[in-house]
Amino acid sequence: MGLTPPFSERQQQFLSIMPKFTAFPSMVASFYIVQHVLRSKNRRSRPYHRILLAMSSMDFIYSIKSFLSTWIIPREVPGWGNIGTERSCTAWGFLGQGSAFSSAMYNGTLTVYFLLTISYGWKLDRVKKREIWLHAIPLTLGWGTAIAVLPMDLYNAIGWTCWIGGSPAKTVNILRWAFFHAELWATFCFMAVALFLMHRSIKAKELASSKYSFRSSNSTSSSFRSSQGSAQTTQQRASRRSMNQTVSWSKRFAIQSWLYILAFFFAWIFPMVQWVISQSGGLLYYPILAITVVINPLQGFFNAVIYIRPRFMEYYRTKQREKLQKESQEGQPLILWQAITHACNVQDEPEDEQDEQPECGTRVSGDSDDVFDDEEHAGVQKTENA
Repeated sequence: MGLTPPFSERQQQFLSIMPKFTAFPSMVASFYIVQHVLRSKNRRSRPYHRILLAMSSMDFIYSIKSFLSTWIIPREVPGWGNIGTERSCTAWGFLGQGSAFSSAMYNGTLTVYFLLTISYGWKLDRVKKREIWLHAIPLTLGWGTAIAVLPMDLYNAIGWTCWIGGSPAKTVNILRWAFFHAELWATFCFMAVALFLMHRSIKAKELASSKYSFRSSNSTSSSFRSSQGSAQTTQQRASRRSMNQTVSWSKRFAIQSWLYILAFFFAWIFPMVQWVISQSGGLLYYPILAITVVINPLQGFFNAVIYIRPRFMEYYRTKQREKLQKESQEGQPLILWQAITHACNVQDEPEDEQDEQPECGTRVSGDSDDVFDDEEHAGVQKTENA
């Protein structure tokens, strides 16, 4: 099965060349995440980073396959840029199935990790005890299905690459559904439910924080007149600040998880739409296929952008503080800064707290091993919330 229906030469050139421009940034970005995790003992010890390490490794393999595009298709198959052999098509079809399926399932397990830490308050030790399943399931499903297809000799040219294809068509459709599409649709549905649960959890924390702040404010005003009013006020302020910080970090952590989910959805929605369309006529619809070769290979790049986003945001906040200090020294009014801070949703936090960034909206306990890497805002805390 080559390009069906036959596309024009210009269309074939686009399908062959475009993935090289979109897959290469993804290769570099995925490699960046891999080396960034491996270079740090602290990052290697954390489930969040280990999941990203494995997921990015799968993205790296899939990006290479996408970069090769039609080069792996046997030259006997009609189409532009086909210079491969049956062995190259089988080999990269196998690697593509294993890496793409594993990467998709790792996106699901990353969502599980976010859900457990945000909505159910799992701590680092508890996550580590069950982390093996967060790796075993994606790798078993991905590479297990890839191995299962090998004896059937069904890795063939399909569109702009090699994957499960050929004849009999009924068997191919069943395998594609059972070995990829069914799990991908299930992952989409699970992520939608997880998004709802995490959103509800954050809203509940915000409501609890606002109620606590209101009660604390009333109790502070009544205790102010007592001899111990000063000590009580200090303790209440510390508790209120701890709860507000917990909500703040939880919200940032949730936003990070939502971005990973959206990136996964955006990268795979067009191949899924193409699959639905192909079930009615068995043909490849060129407009959807053209969008797929542009967007789908970029998943590793999307993940890297999300991965470095917290560090960029921290850099941005630091620069804004420096600007505030400069304006203060020059005697400029701070009302403008307050307006910018509110518009950008940037929290004005003391400098001495910036090096203490807890993992999942939890209060720092003072143990540097319990604090998430200061370059990323994700993870979980060993200690209980304050």
